[in-house]
Amino acid sequence: MKRTPLIFGLMLLLGACGDDPVKPGDMVVSWTHGALSSTTCGSRGVVRVEARAIQNDEVKLSGTVDCPATDSAGQIELLDLAPGKYRVVVEGLDQRDKGTFIGELSSVSVRENAVVETDDIVLVQKPARIRVDWSVPEGKCGSSDIKEVETDVFFDATGQPVSQGEANGECDAVYRDPDSGDDVAGILYEDLTPNADVVLLVRGLDADGNEIAKVELTPFALEAGDDKAIDVDLTYCPGDPPDCSNQ
Repeated sequence: MKRTPLIFGLMLLLGACGDDPVKPGDMVVSWTHGALSSTTCGSRGVVRVEARAIQNDEVKLSGTVDCPATDSAGQIELLDLAPGKYRVVVEGLDQRDKGTFIGELSSVSVRENAVVETDDIVLVQKPARIRVDWSVPEGKCGSSDIKEVETDVFFDATGQPVSQGEANGECDAVYRDPDSGDDVAGILYEDLTPNADVVLLVRGLDADGNEIAKVELTPFALEAGDDKAIDVDLTYCPGDPPDCSNQ
């Protein structure tokens, strides 16, 4: 009987040891504009730099620092992160808080009660996106003669495609939004080369694949980090049946 308090005390002690909380770790994110010292935040129009630690497509922690015009590299501390592996994204922001330069590491391990410093993350010009949506004369695709929509995005100056070929889809096509994961009506162009004037051409096809509607937009500028949403009102070409050959 005299052993009972001792055994009970040992059980409490062992139980308490097993309940020790996991201690967080820290990450020091190193970034650079590249090998040339002349490439700085000032020369690229970057005024702030943001680092994000991401797990399962969710930002767990972020930090932002001002970037003096003469700086070509720097570091951002992300403190008190739960141990684990993170994708790390660094983004250079202009005076409008728009991301124009970006870089990332696919996996950085944070350990308990330790500090990890990342390899240099090189910032490169952020690609652009164009989201194209359209409306048909009847208001709804189900009651329209337009059954499929084709889009082309190309450089105005050269006529060369901005992306690989054309994109097409059913009249009521949707795409998965890369940021929210939601389904969005239309067609998405990603990873487009910025700093160019581009032209968007949208064509409506009937059930036999004949072109019966066509719209060409006025050239517009595509800049680094742009995420442009373009709404197009499709109208039928002249004739009965519609003939777009002269447009």
